[in-house]
Amino acid sequence: MTGAVLEHSRMRTESSQRFYRPELDVLRFFAFLLVFMYHAISPTAHLPFLLGLLKDAGSFGVPIFFLLSAYLITELLLREKAKSGTISLRRFYVRRILRIWPLYFGFLFSAFALGQLIHRPELHFAPITLLGAILMAGNFMQAAGYNMGLASMLWSISVEEQFYLLWPFLARILTRERVVLAGATIWVISQIITAAMIYHHVPYYNAQWYSSFPHFQYFGLGIMMSAYRPRALPIVARILMGIAGFFVLVAAGSIAGPYFVFPTAGIGALLIFLAFLGFPMAAEGPLQSLGKISYGLYVFHGSALLITHVLSHRLPYFREHPAWLVYTLSLPLTILFASLSYRYWELPFLRLKERFEVVKSRPA
Repeated sequence: MTGAVLEHSRMRTESSQRFYRPELDVLRFFAFLLVFMYHAISPTAHLPFLLGLLKDAGSFGVPIFFLLSAYLITELLLREKAKSGTISLRRFYVRRILRIWPLYFGFLFSAFALGQLIHRPELHFAPITLLGAILMAGNFMQAAGYNMGLASMLWSISVEEQFYLLWPFLARILTRERVVLAGATIWVISQIITAAMIYHHVPYYNAQWYSSFPHFQYFGLGIMMSAYRPRALPIVARILMGIAGFFVLVAAGSIAGPYFVFPTAGIGALLIFLAFLGFPMAAEGPLQSLGKISYGLYVFHGSALLITHVLSHRLPYFREHPAWLVYTLSLPLTILFASLSYRYWELPFLRLKERFEVVKSRPA
């Protein structure tokens, strides 16, 4: 009995020492849903007003991921420095590799192989594009007009990895106060470069959207949020803040001018982030579990959408109503793929990753 009590006490102490915010797992799932809706909703579908709002907001689900990622990684780095006096770059990059690379490269090579075996335009994947993606420059390949087939979703992973080549070095030498200043500086530099791209008539899509520089501002916002301490806001206030953030994203996708698209999306992403941050929530729950596999959901949703589109043209009833199959089957299929990937492919690497943690985060 005494041993069981001690073990329970040890587990509670370990849990209290972890830096884990379950509400941000729910936010991860919400951000994924925005991206999913953007790709799933046809511009010519029924209910154009409602679906149009969802599609406009969904086009900026990725900035929420960028902001959230920068906040969490900055917090972990600063807590590591406070605990041990420094930041181990070796441990950071090993953790990063074990979290991102297995699924990234596994899916990348699978998508390339499929593109060589099946000759469909949406699956086309040239060897030069594969090389760019291997070097974590897939976003620049897509900005230049190259197709990455089913791996097109991986462009955002390249942007993240580029940013994290630099940021841990800065976080290691800066105080917490100067980290916030660095985040503001990154935000300003991103705005200036983006304005210069617009001034020189660089096309929004593909060239601006897939470029790293406009998106670095969201990392800057996430870094600045490391100075913010969550407050006990009324639930009604959080709901209103989240709704306001959603409609700001809609405005970014529909009415914001060329110079204001990216910063407007940043305001919307920030409002949604603040609506979630500090929300009292249990560590376990269905939405938290879905957020836990959000990386896989993001990677696999394009494949699920393609499968349901193909099926909708081959099954008699759905030839006349293809949207019904896409809307009802693609999300469960995505969850199935991501769950299997997490359980049988990603989890062993995540458990290995825990050995390199200085500050414990969410358990695998």
